Amino acid sequence: MLGLKGALRRKLDMALPKSDLAIEADPFLLLGYGMNAYFQIVIQLMMMMFLIMFVTAPIMLMYASHDNLAQQPGYSFN
Repeated sequence: MLGLKGALRRKLDMALPKSDLAIEADPFLLLGYGMNAYFQIVIQLMMMMFLIMFVTAPIMLMYASHDNLAQQPGYSFN
């Protein structure tokens, strides 16, 4: 529907409304606030998980390089 509307407005040299331009730039706006909020939360959770991963990965590597638990019963992988 937006394609026909935009084509007619361009043919008649009429300006496109700002809302139509925003929908062309981000088609998920047609789905409503709930879907946009869901996508924003998913992106924020992904960014948080990557931050946690980058902070904890060096710590895990540091602890993995020592064999302090090898002498404890039940922790040896040999």
